[in-house]
Amino acid sequence: MRNSNRIPHFYSHGMRYSFAILLLIISFHLFSQNEVKYMWSGAITYNSAKVNAKMSDTSSFIRLVVDDDSTFSSPEFSNPYTVGASTNYMVSMEISDLAQLTKYYYAVESDGILDASFEDKGSFTTFANGAFSYSFVLGSCVYQSNHKLFFHFLLFGIE
Repeated sequence: MRNSNRIPHFYSHGMRYSFAILLLIISFHLFSQNEVKYMWSGAITYNSAKVNAKMSDTSSFIRLVVDDDSTFSSPEFSNPYTVGASTNYMVSMEISDLAQLTKYYYAVESDGILDASFEDKGSFTTFANGAFSYSFVLGSCVYQSNHKLFFHFLLFGIE
């Protein structure tokens, strides 16, 4: 006759697996990296640049890392910043003393961990010190527009 008070064998294995999964989730959360959600560069001059970044979590030590090599073999660092709920996890970082007419790659370091994955790495090129020519492109999304100028361009193109 079977003992009905005994825990089935498959149930005890399930509890072990559940505990292992829970431990894995907790470990991942404790050691997970503060991810860059998105970022952009701007205010670029002949020797400085700014990078704004939206982070996934709080950090008491975050800084901009730039290098003229995409592997960050000899990086330069900005001053440290903090990011948290009070800043909506946004940070605006500035770096100076850059070389003119140089292409730089940039990434964000948070709490000592550099996030230089392909999708979280950007680049900019510093300008020459002095007068120079430039051009730029401007674009926007037009979902619905009732402006007559929009319809004119749509029907007749730019004249």
